[in-house]
Amino acid sequence: MRRIADCISDENGESVLEKFKQFINQHDLEEVIVTSMMLTVIISTWEDGIDERMNGPSLCSLYTILIESLCKRANNTKESFHGKLHRNCFEDTEYLQPNIEAIDLLGNAAFSLLFSSVREMSIVFTENEIRRYLNPKYRSV
Repeated sequence: MRRIADCISDENGESVLEKFKQFINQHDLEEVIVTSMMLTVIISTWEDGIDERMNGPSLCSLYTILIESLCKRANNTKESFHGKLHRNCFEDTEYLQPNIEAIDLLGNAAFSLLFSSVREMSIVFTENEIRRYLNPKYRSV
């Protein structure tokens, strides 16, 4: 964690690592950062201001922010749910609504692949495995 945090600059000279540890403790994310992949993703989004958008210690809130960051990079179109709330954690999002069909398809694919009789311990899937579950218009994304 220290190596990654050392790469992040802080204009106030305060310890970035200490600030990050406070964020992790405040939001009870110790169990989420057990893999280097999740640690790197959380540090990256934390540097972009995730701490200002987290609503308490909520994995739903964390994952929603991560998904929204990916959607923003994939499609910069903004649209809110305007009262037609799709998921409770999606209430204050801007980039999920235009991508909700793809999010639902990926969610269904992840569920099917995680709970299949073939898959035992891995949460990583090949591109070909995911493509089987996607609508043809999303296969090039």
